Amino acid sequence: MTNSEGALAIELRPDQQEQLEEIAAKRGVELIVLLAEAMGSWSATHGRDGLSGLDARFRGRSVDADALTEVGREAVDWWLRSPHVRDAS
Repeated sequence: MTNSEGALAIELRPDQQEQLEEIAAKRGVELIVLLAEAMGSWSATHGRDGLSGLDARFRGRSVDADALTEVGREAVDWWLRSPHVRDAS
């Protein structure tokens, strides 16, 4: 998944992409909006040591496409299982 400039590279699994596309169509938003919601929610609830989940995950680690994909997939899986998303879908 990339933005219009191709700057963001998170490769979702096909099943994740399909589910997000269905939800995006129902909500009338772009897929990137749902990915941002998923990653933001995941980060807010997976913090440790006073850091957000994303900050904690990337502390002392370079952030490249593989690292973003790893966390993005984890965040999307978590978000899709959350009751407010599951019940609204």
